[in-house]
Amino acid sequence: SGVTRGGLPFFLMDVVDGVPLSTIVARLKGREPARLSAGDLDWHSGSEAAGAKRGGSYVQAVLQLLLPIADALAAAHRAGVIHRDVKPGNILVDRSGRAHLVDFGIAREADSASLTATGHLAGTPNYMAPEQISASSSAVSPPTDVYGLGITLYEALTLSKPFDGESLAKVYWSILNEQPRRPRACNPAITADLETICHAAIEKLAVDRYARADELADDLRALLELRAISR
Repeated sequence: SGVTRGGLPFFLMDVVDGVPLSTIVARLKGREPARLSAGDLDWHSGSEAAGAKRGGSYVQAVLQLLLPIADALAAAHRAGVIHRDVKPGNILVDRSGRAHLVDFGIAREADSASLTATGHLAGTPNYMAPEQISASSSAVSPPTDVYGLGITLYEALTLSKPFDGESLAKVYWSILNEQPRRPRACNPAITADLETICHAAIEKLAVDRYARADELADDLRALLELRAISR
């Protein structure tokens, strides 16, 4: 929460005893995604497996983990705040298996500029939306955060990044020009509806993505509740 003392504003935040989702995904790299179980998301061996608490398959556990992040983004967007750096490294998973969205260090209000104070692009290359690369302040909007969460969802489900390269230029070129490998080709346990959600979240044009994070959250919730999705 925001606090002012002595005329100086600062943030008061909870301490999260957890690890980044990026650490969990890195630990799973090299394994067959379709053979993973819900318990594989647990990082704290000294406690009851968080994945077992969630129940279901690895895919279901990923959805249960990231649904609250979509809800958190929706709340931020309703407050007029764009995170701009949604990625596995900014999602902390605590000992109970709950995910927390952190690091609003480059967040901005919806009507402010998209560049940093020094004029550099804001964001992390592999998770930046095409409009962030183009540095268009008017284009950075809620679908930009939807894109980052979509890339995170894809990576958690498949253990691979949809857009990558040996150089920064190659990463940017891939984001702007290449189509990602189908998620189901990487992990056959992914359903057709979930693949549709992944693609809808990372469309290159913001207008083709979910317009708001709550729309993505609604479809993730529908999947978990075995209901039809919107797409």
